[in-house]
Amino acid sequence: MLEKKKIVLRRLTPIAKVLQKEIPGQDINNYKAFYNAFLLNVKDRNEVLRIFKSSYLKLEELGPLGILFEKEKNSTNRQIENLLEQFVGQHFAETYKKELDLPGKQTVSDDDLPFLQSFLIALAKSSTSLIKTQELRWQYRIRLLKYAYDCLLQFGLHPNIWYRGVDFKRYNVLITHNFHTKPKPTDITMKILISGNQLAPILSAYRQKAPIQIEGKLIPLRNVIETKISTTLLLNDEIYLFGLKKGFEWSTSFKDTISFINSCKNETDELLDNPYLEENSLSTEKKNFIDPTRLKELKTIQKTKYDLAKVVQICTTLNKAYKNNDPLSVSANSRALIDHIPPVFGFETFAKFANGYAFSSKSLKSGMLKLETSLRGIAGNNLHSPIDSRIVLPNMTQVSFVQEIDWLLSEVIRVCK
Repeated sequence: MLEKKKIVLRRLTPIAKVLQKEIPGQDINNYKAFYNAFLLNVKDRNEVLRIFKSSYLKLEELGPLGILFEKEKNSTNRQIENLLEQFVGQHFAETYKKELDLPGKQTVSDDDLPFLQSFLIALAKSSTSLIKTQELRWQYRIRLLKYAYDCLLQFGLHPNIWYRGVDFKRYNVLITHNFHTKPKPTDITMKILISGNQLAPILSAYRQKAPIQIEGKLIPLRNVIETKISTTLLLNDEIYLFGLKKGFEWSTSFKDTISFINSCKNETDELLDNPYLEENSLSTEKKNFIDPTRLKELKTIQKTKYDLAKVVQICTTLNKAYKNNDPLSVSANSRALIDHIPPVFGFETFAKFANGYAFSSKSLKSGMLKLETSLRGIAGNNLHSPIDSRIVLPNMTQVSFVQEIDWLLSEVIRVCK
């Protein structure tokens, strides 16, 4: 077992390089390998996290040099070594105690060295101010404890996993239905870790009210009680660690598939349209109130004086209301949007913005004035008119200021970029 751990560790990129992000992508692999080698069998996770953190804080407090606290430092080190051996394991304790030969004229590359020696030397090289053996060793131990703390805290799943591109995205589908389920009233059919191309026929069948083909079954839509679609950016060998983090089992003998699906990001509403709404028979141009490209541009804006989180949320809500053919919600959220945005342009109200902003064209100003007068008036009537003996509900044609709001959002993006 010990030899297996050493083999795994030799594959790790030197930690100093990982911390400096010199090798993109390796940070994720190093986290997994380090966790599997050292931390997988930790029994009292909370206690070990406490030990890691209190230990590196104590080492930082004492510092590496000076003889005044030498006795206390030696005592602290022995305490840390004993705790690591008791709660983490002998191999990690040995790694913590590992002595480092100062890197002089090195004739062998770091990648050719056993991992532990390579690890120590890389740490030494990463801080040019560390010139004494004692200081070098001290810094190594602090870094090792911090790295172990972060790795255990994240269950070996590096935070960069959640920033992977769309190429990594896979889908899970869970359908609750009553099709040929006797003697049970309902049954669950599911499929996990499928690609976008594999998901497409399921979505297409759902939108066309056709039977859904999944796992060898052809389930009529009328028999579908609930559909859930979740997504993940995890690789197969990371699901076990994800299960440890979320509290479900994922092993060679048993895989808690339902818990895995429920623990992943739920994107059902974003991916599934209601096939029974009249809107779904219309042209694709009416699928979204806010163009998805425009919404994506808003989400990517980070460095700005104003936080655009609420703008994004209102736009997302507008799209849902539009898809659900809900004119009252579209009207209310459109007004909320124009009331929220003016400070981005340096104005207190939308009326002052529409009348006083230096627009690039007359048509753009005309559009903003239309939002201030027509949209505000229609939304005000829909929101505040009292109940009457006869009510005529608004339709989508009345409340859809799609083009004007798109102009407004494009100007927000231009100013904030």
